[in-house]
Amino acid sequence: QGNTPRAGLPPREEWDLDPEASYRYICSNETINGTEFHTMPAFDDGVPLVVDMSSDIASKRLDWNLIGVAFACAPKNIGHAGLTVLVIRRDLITERTAQAACPGVLNWKTTYESAGMWNTPATFNIYTTGKVMEWILKQGGIDKMEDLAIRKSSAVMKVVDESGGFYGTPCSVVADRSRMNVPFNVFGGDVAATEAFLIGAYELNMVGFRTKTPFGYGKYLRASFYTGMTVDEADALAAYMRQFQEEWTKRLA
Repeated sequence: QGNTPRAGLPPREEWDLDPEASYRYICSNETINGTEFHTMPAFDDGVPLVVDMSSDIASKRLDWNLIGVAFACAPKNIGHAGLTVLVIRRDLITERTAQAACPGVLNWKTTYESAGMWNTPATFNIYTTGKVMEWILKQGGIDKMEDLAIRKSSAVMKVVDESGGFYGTPCSVVADRSRMNVPFNVFGGDVAATEAFLIGAYELNMVGFRTKTPFGYGKYLRASFYTGMTVDEADALAAYMRQFQEEWTKRLA
């Protein structure tokens, strides 16, 4: 869907489901439009569900019985670049065979049968992700991470919703809103207001709102609330957004 804004997740009645498919794929958290599957969809046709959890792994409790395969790059929530975490239902390894064109490094059965030693693993990346997992457990585990994600995203989304249109977001379906990413524009996307907002944020050491995607720069800025982001930092952003709205509105009066 690229940078095309969506009001929420596609309604289930619009899904084109093939009961003969080898697998069914979803991205559980879509960062551009700020939509998220807070629970995994259930199907009764036996087609394995493959989930890209790169931006919301370890942020919520899931029913793993509904998932065939889950994969996630580490940097956003559980480590740093150079590691991908894979969770796969055992029967999908033992009862299926990779296509002949599949490289060995991507053949999950090969990795499984060699105890992860078919090639040299990224040991330091695995170590640091292990340390993050230990930290998550010390904080209170997945339930605590979910609580923090809700508090952080809600703090900023509350400002957007109460701004009277000064801030806007593409996802108007509240139940579908991401807890990891809040996309928002400033004064309807006004260039001068947006640039002033970014400069003011930079002066407060708040950066990373405008990132270049494979589709270029989008219409919306984006605040991300991954594991390393604290509630205090989210509250500070919310306070700055309220302050900026007040100051910019006075400037136009």
